Amino acid sequence: MKDENADELIEKFAFEAYRRQRPSSEFLKALQNHFRELRTQGTPYMEAMSEIFALVLTSPSFLYLQEDKDTQILSNRELAIRLSYFLWSSPPDEELYAANLQNPAIRAVQVNRLLQSPKAKAFYDGFIRQWAELDRFDAITIDVKEQPHFNRGVRHSAGREVREFFSTLVKENLPVRNLIDSNFITINSALAAHYGISGITPKDDSFVKVNLPSNSPRGGLMTQAAFLITGSNGERSSPVIRGALIMEKLLNDKPAPPPPNVPELSAASESPKTNREMVKLHQNKAACASCHKKMDVIGFGLENFDTIGKWRDSELVGNKQVSIDPSGTLPSGGRFATVQEMKKSLLKYEPALAKELVESILAYGLGRTMEFSDSDDVEEILSKIKNNQYRMQDMIREIALSPLFTK
Repeated sequence: MKDENADELIEKFAFEAYRRQRPSSEFLKALQNHFRELRTQGTPYMEAMSEIFALVLTSPSFLYLQEDKDTQILSNRELAIRLSYFLWSSPPDEELYAANLQNPAIRAVQVNRLLQSPKAKAFYDGFIRQWAELDRFDAITIDVKEQPHFNRGVRHSAGREVREFFSTLVKENLPVRNLIDSNFITINSALAAHYGISGITPKDDSFVKVNLPSNSPRGGLMTQAAFLITGSNGERSSPVIRGALIMEKLLNDKPAPPPPNVPELSAASESPKTNREMVKLHQNKAACASCHKKMDVIGFGLENFDTIGKWRDSELVGNKQVSIDPSGTLPSGGRFATVQEMKKSLLKYEPALAKELVESILAYGLGRTMEFSDSDDVEEILSKIKNNQYRMQDMIREIALSPLFTK
């Protein structure tokens, strides 16, 4: 590299780093002069240029996505950037910059292209990690002495299962109800062994879509190991946490926070009791009853899954094994005796799940929380995808075509 080309290189680098936005002439001139000063002082070319690049990459114009506050509608460049960071978490490519994204038909084509790109992995990983609260899953400690089969490979695979399952829903444009119950799972060999499924997965670490028999308790988000572990305290399963997670994530009905000074379940009784018996002690408290009545019954339906998501028919209470009773009656009136029956009853909440996802994906794509003033736009998106079973790829496309996305 030659010094006489340095000014041009600095200008081109800053232009691309600022996502096709030219830096101010004063800032650019300062960068170029600083480079020359470094070279005059004897700094090697690569070291001097690295320092200039570092100044560009630590400036607000690179660190923040800046939009013109004086206009209500995004420019084509701003829309390309918003769309690219939504689905790729990276700057647009040449085709996206050049596309007339103000045209809804062209924007729809670009959304499909971005979702089909390997770069869309950033969306699948980024969104589902936030929405499914995988940080909580990562933070839960499982005693490997108590659970020797739950090694690092199984833990890593459990986290990946949530992302692989979600990406399958989007790539195959499947209905959102699959998050409640599905006739397939996406697993690798480690999870196949964990779930007791044999002979149908590759021996390497790759994930595959596996169809389930009609009587399988698996299927959907709530029976995945990561979700079940998130709904525990690391030592025992928690019908309360699992029920609350399902209400918030799948039924769009977030429970109120618990009142102060409520004792932990483990402190609610001096004698050994089943999880169901412990939870019912809380239901007898007036301050707890209203919320627990709704969410505990859902959590009871998952009690056949232990702390790490393996199937069990009984739980250890004191020194003896006691059969698990997963039955219950939902607040809506649906009675179930098994987890399979419970999931089928919860499918009636598909519209609520679709609304939860539209609002959550919008918040992810726009980088802000949803407000009451957004309600009409959210309902418009839902109305457009309702007749086609709230399919995931349709949902993402309509979100990108919504007026909310262009403001």
